[in-house]
Amino acid sequence: MDLKFTFAKSTPPAADGQAGKAANLTGSGATQLPLNSASRNLFVEVTESADAAKAVAVSGDGVNYGSAEKPLGANPASAYRSVIARVIAEVGEPLSGSISALKLSISAHHALASAEQFQGGAFEPDGTVSQALQLRTGLSAGTRVELLDTL
Repeated sequence: MDLKFTFAKSTPPAADGQAGKAANLTGSGATQLPLNSASRNLFVEVTESADAAKAVAVSGDGVNYGSAEKPLGANPASAYRSVIARVIAEVGEPLSGSISALKLSISAHHALASAEQFQGGAFEPDGTVSQALQLRTGLSAGTRVELLDTL
C-alpha cells in the first residue's frame, strides 16, 4: 500500500542535483549562500588565561558551537579535560562526532601530554586523542591533536 500525503496544497521541491552546493534560506528568488569547505570543519580549541582553562568548539569559518571555562587549580590536566568534556557535551550528538581536530595551546598540550592523554607521544606531528582521553571527555579516540598557532 502506497500512501501519499499533501499538506497546504504544496508540492515537494524537485530533486535537481543541487544538494550541498548552496543554502537557500528564504525562497526561490533569494540570494544563495555558498557552502565552503571551512564551514564543514569543526575543531575544539583549548587555551588558558592567567587562572582558567578555556575550550571552544568552533567551525573553520568561525562559528562558535559551544564554550566552557574552569579554574586551572592544582591539576591543570584535570581542568583541561573538564573543559573539553563540557564543550563536547554542549555540542551534543551527532555534531560532536564530526570534530576533526583538538587544537591546544602549548600549556594545555604539555599538561595533557604529561598525563599521557595522547597516542603518538608529546609534541608528535601525528599525535591523536587516546582511548583514555575519549573516556574522560567524549572526544573520539584517534582525533588529530594540533598545537594552536598563537603568534
